[in-house]
Amino acid sequence: MYEAILPAAAGVNNLLIYAKMGVPAERWFARRIPTVGKLEPVYHSLVTRAVLRAANRCGSQLPEPRFFVEGDEIERIVRWIAENQRRKRTCCVTTAASNAVRVAHAASRLGISLDGVKFIVTGEPFTEAKREVIARTGAVAIPRYAYGGSINIGYGCANPLYTDELHVNQHLLALLPAPYSHEACGEAVHPFLCTTLHPSFPRLLVNVESGDYGFFTARDCGCSLEKAGLSLHLYRVRSYEKLTSEGMNYFYGDLFEFVEKNLPAEFGGQPGDYQIAEEEDDNGQTRITLIVHPSVGPIDERRALDCVRTVFAKGSRTNLFMTRVWEDAGSFRVRREPPRASPRGKILPLHLARRQAFGAHGDASQQLFLRGARR
Repeated sequence: MYEAILPAAAGVNNLLIYAKMGVPAERWFARRIPTVGKLEPVYHSLVTRAVLRAANRCGSQLPEPRFFVEGDEIERIVRWIAENQRRKRTCCVTTAASNAVRVAHAASRLGISLDGVKFIVTGEPFTEAKREVIARTGAVAIPRYAYGGSINIGYGCANPLYTDELHVNQHLLALLPAPYSHEACGEAVHPFLCTTLHPSFPRLLVNVESGDYGFFTARDCGCSLEKAGLSLHLYRVRSYEKLTSEGMNYFYGDLFEFVEKNLPAEFGGQPGDYQIAEEEDDNGQTRITLIVHPSVGPIDERRALDCVRTVFAKGSRTNLFMTRVWEDAGSFRVRREPPRASPRGKILPLHLARRQAFGAHGDASQQLFLRGARR
């Protein structure tokens, strides 16, 4: 496991899930998390260890979190994998998709093969660029998709046609695209509607829209999940209303005035000269880029990024935590170029560069399920 301790929930959640499945984790490499003051890290550490001890008293064998010198943990993970490979043991690492890419880069840098290693990637879209970086090391990545960490929507297909193809957990929930289209991104998208069916879920959802959309298909893939009856596949899952990086989501509704009014007033230019984009760099890492039109002229890029980080951190402790994680990961950057237009020619304050064109197969599958939803 390579996840942070509380207040980030993914690490504890995954450890408890695996323990319940009878597949306990052997090692927990704990990501560093930004904190405020001296008491906050002590509090979160105590609560995390209390959860682990309570689970262990019930018969589990959950590992204690292991912290490392900042910047050293990735190489320690690679060396742990290499040691297990020498002992002829199979390795599986659960982490955010961006962190799986970092582990793969570190393995390449150290000249260590990850042949046979499996990554379970969560928290953000698993794109083709990320898959290629991981595949070059000999490893395989399997996506998992959940709402808010506790509503497990689906698990990766073992014989996928698409990079992030999943089997929807039809025995636990109903998931279908809304019959209406949403125009928030400058194009027509059909958001997911989720209804929970199983009493084990902590929350009852009835046609809840999460801000995500994707494409459905039904096919016989031959993997174990299909043989168990999970024949509905989901792929190319994206968001139309939140930025996602380092396994964290930011709902960006409050950023429109900042991009169209505050930035021009502070640094010059006019509405349409600035844009915040979520995109991948050449290494497969997800970045939050402030795009500034060259016509604006010279600006203090460091101060502009400080303004972006400040507005991202406002509103809640969750936003502050997320912004500091992104800052530590180097997710924020500035690029001078004309902002990108949507397919309909609009210059929107937010641009999700992950969005791709979809083939006829995906469109036909989507329409099939839309007709079913209307009926």
